[in-house]
Amino acid sequence: MAALRHIAIGGSLTGLGTGVFWSLVVGLFSLDQVFNGTELLLSLTVPGIMALTVWKTLKIRFWIVLLVAYLTLLVPLLGLGLGGANTLQMTIGGVIGGFCWSGPIILYYFAHGFLRGQTAESLRSAGTTRAASDDSS
Repeated sequence: MAALRHIAIGGSLTGLGTGVFWSLVVGLFSLDQVFNGTELLLSLTVPGIMALTVWKTLKIRFWIVLLVAYLTLLVPLLGLGLGGANTLQMTIGGVIGGFCWSGPIILYYFAHGFLRGQTAESLRSAGTTRAASDDSS
């Protein structure tokens, strides 16, 4: 169960970083009151950078944090941004979105482990890239 909790924490941190830095980057690019396609493409790299950071830091599988980052950008953050939310609102939306998008992944690993009769030890390594022997060093 520890790895499933680890995925929820990683998803929340990914959403937090995506919310903060995406709103700051969009705000920085919008200082001249023009937000063109090049600036949009550059701002779309922020979730990927946040996913890379969380992946390197927490050792969660890269596809999980990348999926959570871009889904968090798509659903809560894009809607909040179009509504004119400030950075604090985007941050809170990012944390909630990241946690909610990590929920189906947690349920998948839990159901997959339950149906295959895996032990609690094998569920602890679900979704992580680090082996059990790496934790001791």
